[in-house]
Amino acid sequence: MYKRTSDLSRIELLDNSWRVACSVARDMALFLANDDPQLGAPNALCSSNDVMYVCAPASCVAVAGMGPSVFSFHRHDIFWLSLSLSACSGSDAPSVSLEEVLVGVHTLTWTAMREILAAALAAGFFVPTPSDTVAAVRAALLWSAGNRAALRVITAQDFELLPDMPPSAHTRWWLATA
Repeated sequence: MYKRTSDLSRIELLDNSWRVACSVARDMALFLANDDPQLGAPNALCSSNDVMYVCAPASCVAVAGMGPSVFSFHRHDIFWLSLSLSACSGSDAPSVSLEEVLVGVHTLTWTAMREILAAALAAGFFVPTPSDTVAAVRAALLWSAGNRAALRVITAQDFELLPDMPPSAHTRWWLATA
């Protein structure tokens, strides 16, 4: 049985171990996720040490037959995580105003998402208990509220039109009826 003081030091040791593990994972995270070359957007691929998998492993699905570990995820998951870790400057000139950007029509570029996530991770952001995108975005919103100075400012140039959806592989049943 532990004394109260040793229990506290043991808890502190576990907490420090967890912080070190999170720090190591954060320092080793890659930023190589990209649209799936076969399926196209919004399907994206990443590796097991990519920032998307490190922050939200439950939102990533292993791709069978691809090695080393390749995971598929929805591009909007990393979009919302990036948006939660970014800031908007009120001093944008009218030509670069975010009012020109529409959610559902535009998305952040891969470059912008990588830069936003890299800046946040370098400033100390981590997901305390990585599970899914909802948990990662929630952690990002809580962290960003107290670390506004560390957030990357986004502008209209950081957005692009959503990529074209690939044509459906399924035949349209209503065209096959007489």
